[in-house]
Amino acid sequence: DRHRLSGNFYMGHDNLGFGYKANTQTNNMSGDQTINFKFGWGNILGALQYTGILTNKFFFNSTLSYTNYDNKIGISAITKVQEDSLSAPIKQKADLYLRTQINDLNANFNFEYTPIQQHQIKFGGNYIWHTFVQKYECEQNMISNDEMPIEIPAFEDNTIGHEVSLYIEDNFTIGHFFKANAGLRYSTFFVNETNYHSLEPRLSTRFLITSDLSIKASYSRMSQYILMLTSNNMSFPTDLWVPVTDSIKPMKSNQFSLGVYYDLKKTYNFSVEGYCKLMK
Repeated sequence: DRHRLSGNFYMGHDNLGFGYKANTQTNNMSGDQTINFKFGWGNILGALQYTGILTNKFFFNSTLSYTNYDNKIGISAITKVQEDSLSAPIKQKADLYLRTQINDLNANFNFEYTPIQQHQIKFGGNYIWHTFVQKYECEQNMISNDEMPIEIPAFEDNTIGHEVSLYIEDNFTIGHFFKANAGLRYSTFFVNETNYHSLEPRLSTRFLITSDLSIKASYSRMSQYILMLTSNNMSFPTDLWVPVTDSIKPMKSNQFSLGVYYDLKKTYNFSVEGYCKLMK
């Protein structure tokens, strides 16, 4: 079978909710407050993939996919205040709603060419149409006084980003002792009439000292065009992802690594590895 067409689909959603109630009492005033939190996040993924063997040395595959990440946060607070036992209580309600979405349309093309046994060459490209959606709504009203609700103007922003990348790499061996993977990737990101470019070389090598002992070294440069906003040191599904802008530059890193690996009787593996990552 030299040609194959396949597809897959996934959809999932999770919800988390909790709340608490607090009571306060002073000489002239009493009150209580109830706050409820609702979180929801989910993913949708659909992909169609085609693979083909063009010749005995030339292989091709392409993927067309759509992904959606949806994150919702809702906060509802009800506050009740009463000055004394003779006065009517005053109730106030406030609702806050936040929603972020990332919709991606992705077209991916990859080629694999093996001219000789010692060389395996891969090259291809990728295009992603990003749509970032951010929505904010807030409403406040006095329940007991039947006043009209106070609505803070809703905010909604849709940002479109275009990401294109091209790459080529060669996985090759020289003799029995040396093996390496050398590659080069070019990427560009266009958003709000601002265009960023990045050239990203990478190299991974392995040198056999004996049949059981080897040294591995690597270098890679990477750029990140989508950044995560978080308010704590831990990652949660409710963290916000935003694209770079004309004032927020992409994250760039250069990483170096070096390690020694030992196989004991082809059963136990021991290794010592260190790395240095420079970010800006």
